[in-house]
Parts: sequence; C-alpha cells; structure tokens
Amino acid sequence: MTTTKSNLFWFLPLSKNSSEIYQRMSFHGGGAFDDLFESYTSAPNALEELIEANRLWTIVLDISVVYFWVIFAIGLPANVLALITILKMQVITPATILIAVLASLDGLALIGKFVATVVVQHDLYLGTTGCRFQFLIIYVSTMANWALAYICAERFVSMWYPLLRDKYLSKKSLCLALVATGLSFFIVFATISIVMRGADNTGHRCGTRAEHVWFHKNIWYWINASLFLFVPCLCIVPLTLITIVKLFWSRKPKHSETDRYDFENEAGNANTERKNQRTVTIMMTLAAVTFILLSLPSCIYYLAYKSSNDIVVEARWAVFEQVQFVFIDSSHAVNFFIYFLSSKLFRDRLYELVLPKSVSARCTRRASDSTALETKTEKTKQDF
Repeated sequence: MTTTKSNLFWFLPLSKNSSEIYQRMSFHGGGAFDDLFESYTSAPNALEELIEANRLWTIVLDISVVYFWVIFAIGLPANVLALITILKMQVITPATILIAVLASLDGLALIGKFVATVVVQHDLYLGTTGCRFQFLIIYVSTMANWALAYICAERFVSMWYPLLRDKYLSKKSLCLALVATGLSFFIVFATISIVMRGADNTGHRCGTRAEHVWFHKNIWYWINASLFLFVPCLCIVPLTLITIVKLFWSRKPKHSETDRYDFENEAGNANTERKNQRTVTIMMTLAAVTFILLSLPSCIYYLAYKSSNDIVVEARWAVFEQVQFVFIDSSHAVNFFIYFLSSKLFRDRLYELVLPKSVSARCTRRASDSTALETKTEKTKQDF
C-alpha cells in the first residue's frame, strides 16, 4: 500500500528532532502533494531550501492547528440556530426546506471536519475501517454545495416562472431530488473509498492501495473535484447572475406575462407571499455570492497546482492549500450571519426563539417601525 498525493503529505521541521516527521491528512479530498521527505534528499541547495521550506511549513502547521477550531466554534452554533429558526417559520415552503437542509449539511460538514482535525492532531488510531469512512466528510461537504445549487435553481424558477414553480417545485419533488442526489453520490464515494482506501501497519496513517494509485491520482482526483466544487459552481454562478437581474427588473413596471402574473396577485395574502419570496431570494442570492467568493481559492488551487520536486515550491503551494481550506471551510459557517443581516423575517423569528417575549416583541416592533419609515421615505423619493 502506498500513500498518494490526495491523501497525506509530510514535512521535516529543522526546529524539531530530525527524526520527527509531521503528518497532516488532507480530508478535503483533493490535496495534491508529493512526498516532501523524498524531495528533501535531492534538493540542490539543500540547507537554504530546507530553511525556507521549514519556514513555510511552520506557517502551514500554525494555520492548520488554529483555523478550524475558530470556524467550528462559530459555525456549528450558527447552523443550529439557523436550522431551528427556519423550522419555526409559520409556513414551510420548498425554499425553507432547502435552506433547512443546507443548514443541516453545513453543520454535519463542520462536525466531520472537526473529528478529522482531532484525529490528526492527536494521532489517533483509525485502522482500515476508519480510513475507508473518511469519504463521509467530503461527501457531506459535496451535498452541502449541491443543496445550495438546488436553492439557486429553485429561486431562479420562482422569480422567472412562478407558474412553473407552483406546478413542479413541490416539497415532495424537491425532497425526492435531494434523496436521489444524496444516494447517487453516496454510492460513488463509498465505492471508491471501500475499494481503494486502507491503512498502514500502524493503523494511524491512511493511503491508497498500490494497484489503484494511478486511477486515484489521475481520474478520481478530477471526478472528486467536479462533484465537490466545479459542477455546483457552474450551476450556482449563472443562476445567481440571472436571479440578480430579475431582482433589479422586478423594481420596474410590469410588462411581461410573468411579471403581469405577479402584479395581478399583489393583493392581500398574495402580496405578502410575494414579499416573502423576494426576501428569501435576496437572502439566498447573497449566500450564493458569498459561496462563490469563498470557493474561488479552491477552484484556483485545483486548476493551477502542478506537482514539483522543488520543496520550496511545494511548501508555497501548501500554504496556499491551507488558505483555500480556510475559505472553503468558512462557507459552511457564514450563512446564518447572511440570513440575519439580510432578512427581517429571519431576525424576527430568531428574536422570538432566543429572547424573552417582551424583549422579542420590542425588537420586532422597532424593526417594523424602521422598515415602515424606510418604505415611506422611498415612496416619497419616487413621488418627488
């Protein structure tokens, strides 16, 4: 059995005992590093390059030890609050179901990566079974990205084709789509992991079986990257841009058949529903834009990284890999704050959940008065 570029990497710190090799597993599922210990023996300017590589790897270690604890401490409670707040909504729509699923998957992704971080930092025993179940972490993260893609698709249809939304985007159909996607991905990830993954004799290090190394490095690497990152991004980016265009157009007079449908239903409960739909759309559009920005470093890393025998070059890429880890892992922790800042409805439900009734009512009333004043000011400007 051999360890491959997508499973773990090594470095030899000069400031420690020379026989001590630090290991960090790449649970992201797509890291691509050669064995730096092998590169160390053939470096032309060994001392200078090792000093520089050691400095860079020290940065890598410092980031890897600290960053995820911060993200986990902030993100897990935030996702729990987001999930409970969404489920406390008076009306559960297909959109709120998808948002609740996204919050659940984000929370599970953080828990999985937290467990992986503890295992690596404390050098805990995994064994063959533990190594084979590593796929659950990247699987849950992949499903979270696809849940956001489904939300963007649902918002696109809701904004542009409201009649089709009512006809085709039922709660049942969306749940079936999520289950089918989750089951398909689970089969793919589980099959690859069970067949190709294993542990060394100590049970503390995971790797890819020798007969599957070529496939894992050259084929699965890109399949994994596509499922986890590229395909969701290719769905989210255009759908988000088109939805943003619709949000701006919806402020103009109604002319198209779709817009006329919206306009004719702007009365009573229909008007309230339309406002709620717009609020959810703005909230999730901001979440999608944030995800796109946070995933850019990962996209660059996957596409631009080329393995090198130069240990300094590898160390620089290792620093960049840690940076993209920080960004992509943060995408599982920020949605709650986006919802809170962008949606008055979400804030009201959160106040009702976490504050005493008297304080909650006061906060809700104050927010309503502020919104009414802003609406009146905007109307005055338009009349003027």
